[in-house]
Amino acid sequence: TQINFLMPATNIGAVNVVVTGSGGQRTEGAALTGPNPGIYVNNRILSALTTADGKSYQHTVDGAGNPLPISVGTSATPNYLILFGTGLRDLTNLQVKIGGQDCPVVFAGPHPQLAGLDQINVRLPQNLRGIGLIGVTLVGSGFVANLAQLNIGN
Repeated sequence: TQINFLMPATNIGAVNVVVTGSGGQRTEGAALTGPNPGIYVNNRILSALTTADGKSYQHTVDGAGNPLPISVGTSATPNYLILFGTGLRDLTNLQVKIGGQDCPVVFAGPHPQLAGLDQINVRLPQNLRGIGLIGVTLVGSGFVANLAQLNIGN
């Protein structure tokens, strides 16, 4: 009852889709393509990772969808937020805001190992320390991704 597939790169507009079942039956239709950025959330909480060293990682949400407090790190060793989603890799003028504050994007592109998964790495500003539950927005090419929240601890 569900089919997941990786869309090839295509221009914005309508594309024809044909599904052929194992018994030869065909279903035809059309799909609209275009920037539709989405970041992964669990119960509206950003489902991401943080890391200061690229070796050890902390989750931003537990399995039940509860926000876990994350650290912004220190000025000498900042923490980086690693966002995952789809429809992000070809966006231009990418902006990530936490609580309305611009956060520096240090990497944006396809995940190096998982086809179809996009990744954005953002340095967490020190002045967000201890702010608690706060909104995260991602905008690229004029399109806004789904809204999410993040819990920033001490």
